[in-house]
Amino acid sequence: MLSFLQEVEHAGGEANLILPDLSTAQFLGMSGTALLSIGLLVCLGGLVFGALVYRHLAALPVHKSMRDVSELIYETCKTYLAGRQLRRSGVHRLRNR
Repeated sequence: MLSFLQEVEHAGGEANLILPDLSTAQFLGMSGTALLSIGLLVCLGGLVFGALVYRHLAALPVHKSMRDVSELIYETCKTYLAGRQLRRSGVHRLRNR
């Protein structure tokens, strides 16, 4: 019984995974290295696209009332998160004494 428990203890974990050589593995008719490279290019393309769209949106004019509402929401969220962080750190216990 104890030998069974010892085997399970050593067999598990992500650190013990044996990964294949990606240059020899074939996925969808191409090597694993080529497939990962294409995936990285797609990710970089998405990053560039997102940055361009963000720049375009940031340059658009904003109505004053919408800016005021946006700033109010931002300040409310910031205050809420700061209070939550204080509660998690235990500072609220010091203030209540």
